[in-house]
Amino acid sequence: MFKSFNQTLLISGAVILVITGCSQKESVGNLMMKSSNLTEQDVKLKKQLATQWEKGTKLVSQGKEQIEEGKEQIEEGEDLVTKGEKNISKGEDLIEESEKEFKKKFPNINLKG
Repeated sequence: MFKSFNQTLLISGAVILVITGCSQKESVGNLMMKSSNLTEQDVKLKKQLATQWEKGTKLVSQGKEQIEEGKEQIEEGEDLVTKGEKNISKGEDLIEESEKEFKKKFPNINLKG
């Protein structure tokens, strides 16, 4: 009986060792390897995010410059429109004035063709 108890105890101990050996946590080396993989992924992500940030910063800067340039062009365009309207008004006045003067001086000449 003592012999079978020892055999049972020995077999039970071996089974426990096998089970606990298989279910052990990962080794520090495996964790370090996984950590280095995560670090590589983190580095790639950080580079990607930094690149996106730089691109975003450039786009914001370009956008601000374009807005300023556009506002200047609008002001210049408004000035040109104002000058154009003044020139049209002056031109129409000159045309009307010259036709009136021409008709006074040369009433017998028909200007309509």
